[in-house]
Amino acid sequence: MREVALGEHERLDDLMRSGRKIIQNTREFCFSLDAVLLAHFPRYRSRQRVLELGTGTGVIPLLIADEVAHVEAVEISPVMAELAARNVHMNELEEKAITGPSARSTRRSHSTSCWPTRRTALWHTARSTR
Repeated sequence: MREVALGEHERLDDLMRSGRKIIQNTREFCFSLDAVLLAHFPRYRSRQRVLELGTGTGVIPLLIADEVAHVEAVEISPVMAELAARNVHMNELEEKAITGPSARSTRRSHSTSCWPTRRTALWHTARSTR
């Protein structure tokens, strides 16, 4: 794990999985037990690629990175997308994640690609049960 500097209103939480940690901003949405449960609900395959929409801080990608081939996350909030990208970098998971153009590098779009979300896991679960 790489060392990171925490900003104002940020805290570092232990995910208790593979030595991973996550940066959360106390003034933004912080993940809770529902994200952890949702990340472990689907049965993943090692060759699967996962897309998460609305990833927030990227907690689900951090939790499932060891179980799938690749995860891609998308987050519309520039603050949360930045946190997700920092969390991927801090946990040295760049090879498992694709990060698209950030809010800082493009003024045309307010969306930022980062890593996977709850909706994807639900979609994946619905497709797996057919």
